[in-house]
Amino acid sequence: MKKFAGKIALCAAVLVACFMFGCYQPGPIPDGYYLETPGSDCFIYQEDHSEYYWEVKGNKAKYYASNFLTYKCNIIEENEKIYFEGYEWTEIIGCSNAGKVFKYEVQYDEETKSITLIR
Repeated sequence: MKKFAGKIALCAAVLVACFMFGCYQPGPIPDGYYLETPGSDCFIYQEDHSEYYWEVKGNKAKYYASNFLTYKCNIIEENEKIYFEGYEWTEIIGCSNAGKVFKYEVQYDEETKSITLIR
């Protein structure tokens, strides 16, 4: 019985460590909020968010419009280019995948700390 309890405790410790340390994968774009520049597809890094912005965490990105989640995507790298690949999301009446899949090329500029979507 002691061996069984020890195995369960070891499995629980491994699972906790995976959730705490192993699930985060850094992406090619630094984490943070990227606020929309009016009239363009350029988004500038900020410490806090506004009404229209991309939130980047690791290899995931989410777009918020009027503070509603609009897009969920993975950040992927292919052929030395960065892409947001995901789908439209609806939060108005329950949370659901709206179904439209997209893949936008994204350019990250280290100097200005900005991302530009190429549609």
